[in-house]
Amino acid sequence: MAHLQQRMIHSFRACLVVLELVVPIVLIFGCASTSIEPISGTTFEPETDEQPLWSRARKFDKLAQEADVLYGDKALQAYLDRVGRELLQYLGSPGVPIRIHIYKDPLLNAFAMPNGSVYLNSGLVARTENEAQLATILAHELSHYIRRHALQEYRVAKNKMTFSLDSSDFADYLAEVQSSSYSRNLEREADLDALNAIRLAGYELSEAPMIFEQLIEEAKEIDQPYYFGSHPLLVERLEDARHYLHLYKDAHSRDVGYDSDAAYDDMIADLLLQNAELSFEMGFTQKSLRNLKRHITVRPDSVEGHLLLGRVHKSRMSDHAHRDAAIAAYNEVVRIDPDNAMGHRELGLMLRNAQHWDEASKSLKRYLELNSNAVDRSIIEAYLHDQTMAPGNQP
Repeated sequence: MAHLQQRMIHSFRACLVVLELVVPIVLIFGCASTSIEPISGTTFEPETDEQPLWSRARKFDKLAQEADVLYGDKALQAYLDRVGRELLQYLGSPGVPIRIHIYKDPLLNAFAMPNGSVYLNSGLVARTENEAQLATILAHELSHYIRRHALQEYRVAKNKMTFSLDSSDFADYLAEVQSSSYSRNLEREADLDALNAIRLAGYELSEAPMIFEQLIEEAKEIDQPYYFGSHPLLVERLEDARHYLHLYKDAHSRDVGYDSDAAYDDMIADLLLQNAELSFEMGFTQKSLRNLKRHITVRPDSVEGHLLLGRVHKSRMSDHAHRDAAIAAYNEVVRIDPDNAMGHRELGLMLRNAQHWDEASKSLKRYLELNSNAVDRSIIEAYLHDQTMAPGNQP
């Protein structure tokens, strides 16, 4: 991961609650105006006081592209575009220009820009289990954009507090533009729009409350900001979604896109792997293991997946259960790819730690055969010359 992206992610972890709005103000909540018309056509032009919001949104888009923090899978991008365009029909604004991006960040977050750019954190996408859950989140963000909630909040807050946009450094800029969620009324409006849209689109409505439940559960695992604001507000929204589900309990769903868990996981399999690595680098072990389990379930012969799974378990090998799980993961690597040098190296070192001397010796010798220029050759050879191969400081 690039140094700039590392700075960006750590700044988010420290200070970002829910970046749903990038405007030149720190939001102070109040009674937002209800006189603003939604965006309904393809030729929409922002109002005079709205233009600076769009300008800053475009600047953010440009900085995000230049900083290489966006997930670039073309097939997944096309899939998101298709889901987004269909949701627009049920949000009452078919054909309105949108751009949906996946942001490489394992934290649970999403935000809609005033100009129609929607950013979904890879961590949030990886937490969704099917298309219905993804559509619930995406429709919520699209509602914020269509209803021009950024402008409503801006008009409430524009005389309260401002900050400058002089910094050209992306990581510093991201830290500056942190904001909390929209006012409660606007969030509820977006929630209701989203629930109506997924019902009309034919998604399984019971999945809507489940995404809230998953977010609440993950928030218990790690100390991080999470999507939809504070814990009490998240619980409140869960109850609202359950109430909505009760009102439409007789609604019938249809077969929509990648609505089955297995098909959906296959679509996002590469993202699950990348997000597992990002999560591991940030110390979120359980999140990483959860992503890897889903990735390997649909890609059982993923060498990269098993290598990372071994790394994650190896990081906690003082626990024998994790040590044994790491050995199992590296065994899978060499089973799938018998000529994988790194797999043999890691397997040998883990077997050595478990005092399985003969097996460890075979794996380490095979590693040196496959990697004649190994930078750690002298260390590995020292282990091999030690007949007992007693565990010591590992390379």
